[in-house]
Amino acid sequence: MKNMKKIKILSILLASSLTLGSGLLPSYSPLMAAEKDQTQTAPITVTPDPALGAADARKDLPQRFFRTQSEGGTVSKNISKNNYKTWGDAVDSFIEENEDGSFLRIEQIDSELIVEKYDSDFKKAELVTKVSLPLPIYGGYFTGENARFLVCGESNPEESNEKEVVRIIKYDNDWNELDHASVYGANTYNPFGTGILQMTEMNGILYITGGHTMYAADDGVHHQASMNFAVNEDNMELITQNTEIGCHGFVSHSLCQCIAQDGTDIYLFDHGDGHPRSAYLQKIDARLKKVSKVLQVFKFNGKIGANETGASIGGVEVVGDNIFTAGNSVEQFGEVYEPSTYKRNLWVSVIDKKMENQIFVWLTDHENLGEWSARTPYLIPASDGSCYVMWEDVVEVPKSINGIYYYDVKQFFTKIAKVKPDGTIDGEIHTIYGRLSDCKPIVTSDQKLVWYTTEKTSPLFYSLDLNRLSSYEFTGYGNIEKCSVTISALSYNFYDPSDNKTHIGPEVLSVNYGDLKLTEGVDYNVSYSDNVDMGTGYIQITGKGFFKDPATDAADKILRIPYQIKYPTEPEDTEEPTGTPYQEPSWFVTGTPATTRKPSATKKPGTSLSPAATKKPVTSTAPKKTSYPKRTAKPASSSAPVAPEKMTGISPVNLKGKKMMITWTKQDNVSGYQLQYAMNKKFTLKKKTLSCSKYRSMKLVSGLKKNKTYYVRMRAYVQTDSGNLYGKWSKKVKCKIKK
Repeated sequence: MKNMKKIKILSILLASSLTLGSGLLPSYSPLMAAEKDQTQTAPITVTPDPALGAADARKDLPQRFFRTQSEGGTVSKNISKNNYKTWGDAVDSFIEENEDGSFLRIEQIDSELIVEKYDSDFKKAELVTKVSLPLPIYGGYFTGENARFLVCGESNPEESNEKEVVRIIKYDNDWNELDHASVYGANTYNPFGTGILQMTEMNGILYITGGHTMYAADDGVHHQASMNFAVNEDNMELITQNTEIGCHGFVSHSLCQCIAQDGTDIYLFDHGDGHPRSAYLQKIDARLKKVSKVLQVFKFNGKIGANETGASIGGVEVVGDNIFTAGNSVEQFGEVYEPSTYKRNLWVSVIDKKMENQIFVWLTDHENLGEWSARTPYLIPASDGSCYVMWEDVVEVPKSINGIYYYDVKQFFTKIAKVKPDGTIDGEIHTIYGRLSDCKPIVTSDQKLVWYTTEKTSPLFYSLDLNRLSSYEFTGYGNIEKCSVTISALSYNFYDPSDNKTHIGPEVLSVNYGDLKLTEGVDYNVSYSDNVDMGTGYIQITGKGFFKDPATDAADKILRIPYQIKYPTEPEDTEEPTGTPYQEPSWFVTGTPATTRKPSATKKPGTSLSPAATKKPVTSTAPKKTSYPKRTAKPASSSAPVAPEKMTGISPVNLKGKKMMITWTKQDNVSGYQLQYAMNKKFTLKKKTLSCSKYRSMKLVSGLKKNKTYYVRMRAYVQTDSGNLYGKWSKKVKCKIKK
C-alpha cells in the first residue's frame, strides 16, 4: 500500500492455548508458534499450570471466596479505622441488610451521608441518596426500628449558652427529614472530641453517649469528658442532658464511649484516663438519672489524666443474662504504660447483669517486645447467649517521617473467637486473611457475618458463613505463578516513523486462579520489561496482597510472559498486512511523531516516562529482571485539578501539660491537611510540619515550651498524579503555652 499514513498500528498475531513453566521461557516457545500463524483470533490464554483446577484454587485460597470487590461505589478509606491507640474517632461506616437480601452502605464522606444499595452478591452499586450535614461537625449515625438518626454539631468558642452545639435529626426510611432535637450550650466548647459516639434505643427513647470538650475550667483548660442524652423518638423532645462535671454517667477524660441496653436499664462503657482511670462500666436507669452499679472492668496504670493508657476498648453487648465487654492492652505496670515497642493483647470480660461477678479472659499471648499485636476488637452477639469477638492481629513496625511516628503494618489477619457465657472459647480461634474497618460486622438473616473495607477504593465486601468458619481458615499465601493470564496478543507490531521507542506491549485482559478471577491492584500488578528494542519483551504479573508473602519481600513471585516486538519499516510499495486489524486500545498513548515524548527504557509501574538510557535485552531463557512502565488504564483527564480553598476556623487552645489542641473547619473534597507551628510569625524558628487526616478536625500537639507563644497555620491539599496540590495558607493564629 502506497502512502501509508504515519500512524501507530497494533497488529495481533494470534496463537492457541499455550503452556509456560515457573515463569521462565519454555522449550516450546509461544513466540515460534505466533510467527508461523498470524491469522488466529484473540484473546490468548497463557496457562503455566493447566492442571490447576477450581477445586485446587479453592483449597489454596479459600478466603477469596468470601471477599468481593464491588463494581462502582464511592471511594473512601475506612480500613482499620476502628482501631485506636490513644482515643477513638467518629464512626463513619455502616451496613444494613434489606428484606430482599440486598444491602445498604451508609457512610459519612466529606460532610455527606452517602447511601448506596448493593445487590446480594455485593457487585453492583446504586446511589440511593446523599444527605448533607446541617451542622459542620459529624457525630454519628444510627438505624432504629422505625426511623434513622443522624447526630452533628458545631464548635462553641464563645462558650455561649445560646449556641446550638448538637443536633439530633430524625429521618424516615426513605431519608425524608421528619424532625430534630437541638442542644444549646450544654457546657460544650467542642462536641464529639476524642470519642466515637454510640446510640441505642429502648421503649421509644433514643440514647446517645459521646465525648466533648467543656467550657474552660478555673484553670483555664477546656477539659474533655463524656456526655449523654435521652430523646423521645416520637416528638424529638430532649428528656435528659448530662453534660456537666459530675453529672450522671460522668467520666473524665472519656477516650471512647459505648452503650447497650437490656430492655430495662442502660449500660455505659467508657475508656477513662482520669476519673476513673479504667475501662469503666456503669448501669444507669432508663432516664439517665440514676447510676445503680459501677465496675472498673480493667484498671490502667500511670498518672491520672495522662491520655496514654496503652489500651483501647471495643464495645459492650448485653447477651442473655450477661454483659460482654472487650478491649486490648499492653502489660500494665508502674508509671511506664506504653513504650512504643510494647505490643497489645486482647481481653474479654463476661459480667452478670447484677454486676457482682466478672470472668476476665485473655485471648492472646503476644510478647511485649515481639512482632504481633492485637488491635481494637468488635463484639457481635450470638443467638445462643455467646458472643463473637473479632479483631485484627498485625505485625507493626514503628517508622518516622519528619519526626512523625506511625506504625507500618507488615502482616495482618482477622481473628474470630466465639466466647461462651463461662468465658471459654467455643471451638477454636479462627484466622482469616482480611481486614476490619469502622464498619461493624452484622449478622444477616442467613447467619453470615458481613462487613466492608475501603482503602482509597470502592468497597471490598466480606461474607462469612457462621456455620462453617473453619472453611475460611488461612493456610498459606497464594502463588501468582500458578495463575492463568489472558492477553490480547503474543506478537506486538508497532509502526512509528520516528521510532522513539515508547512501546508497552499486549494488554492483560484477565488473571485467574483456577476459576477465580483476580483483581488488578488488589491481587496483582502488571508491568513490562525488555519492551524497548525489537526482540523478546515480557509481561510481568507480580503478586500483591494475598499473593505476596511478607516474609519474601526480597524475592517476589513474578509470572513472566514473553511476547515478540517487531518494528516494520515502510517501503514505497507495501501490501496491507493480512489478518484482522486491531483498533488501538484506549490505554495507548497517541500523538504525532514530532510531539512524542522520548521515553525511558524502563520504569516501575505507575511512574511517568522520562528519557533514560537502556540496555538491550540479553538473549537468555531467564532475562534479567528489571522494572518497567506499567500500562496506563486510560488517558488522564484533560481537566486541571483545582487547589483547595483557604482554610478557616483555625483555633489553637493550650491544654495542661504544655500541650496545644488545634481545631479547624473541615473542607469537602480534599485529601488531607498540612499543619505548621513555629515560635515566630515568619515560621523560621523551631518550625514543625505535621500531616493531618481529612477525616479529622482536631490535632493534639505536645512537647511544647512553657511561657512561649506559638504561631499556627494550616492549608488543605488534594492528591494529583504529579503530587500534592496545596491551597493557600490560613491566617496565622497564636497560642501562648501557660500550663
